Amino acid sequence: MPETFHIGFLLYPNLTQLDLTGPAQFLSRAPGARAHYIWKTIEPIPSDSGLSLLPTTTFKDCPQLDMICVPGGSGQVPLMTDSETLDFVQGQGEKARYVTSVCTGSLVLGAAGLLKGYKSTCHWMWREHLVDACVHSAPEAGSKVVRLVEVLPMRHLRVGRLVEVLI
Repeated sequence: MPETFHIGFLLYPNLTQLDLTGPAQFLSRAPGARAHYIWKTIEPIPSDSGLSLLPTTTFKDCPQLDMICVPGGSGQVPLMTDSETLDFVQGQGEKARYVTSVCTGSLVLGAAGLLKGYKSTCHWMWREHLVDACVHSAPEAGSKVVRLVEVLPMRHLRVGRLVEVLI
């Protein structure tokens, strides 16, 4: 039996449901995968289409993730200044093997300080905000996907990876 691979999907009010469920459908089928749908509480979260999503764990109770995925959606705007969410994303992201986002979810990664020094992209209407959020990151002109980048974070003395999943 494969070792458990913890994949966490950040839930938040007004996320775009497809940005969550598309990657979740695909990634949750990997051998040993265990999906966690994470928010501050376990109360239902409304998506931007009105569909409610149910968290399976909270920030406090979430195990260390092997992969974290931040979906996009207009609800990311308040997250970019929400210290509780940014602390959670940053803490998980610094130790996760893979850090991923879909569309405007990259803005949350940038606000959490996880994209500094990387090339990144997001929905074309939000690209200027990505530059603001990332400080040292620059979107690739006309790019829809940013390829896997190997990084060696000196403070963790391990090789990590940054993946940006964009649909």
